[in-house]
Amino acid sequence: MHLIVPALPATAQALGVSASAIQLTITLYLIGLAAGQLLYGPLSDRFGRRPVLIGGLALFTAAGALTALAPTASTLIAARV
Repeated sequence: MHLIVPALPATAQALGVSASAIQLTITLYLIGLAAGQLLYGPLSDRFGRRPVLIGGLALFTAAGALTALAPTASTLIAARV
């Protein structure tokens, strides 16, 4: 999360949007993080910790790749959620 903060101005400039639009990535990431904790707790109780952690890691990796390759700001924001 903190690695993106210094890159916000350059990211906004590269995608051709305002800095406030790119700041949404941080806000929505934190909302997704909070919602994920509420979801993954009961899932890990039901299916076990290991499968849920592996699934979460796979989802995080896919979202990270999509974030790195995002051609537009809306794709970047969606991938960060």
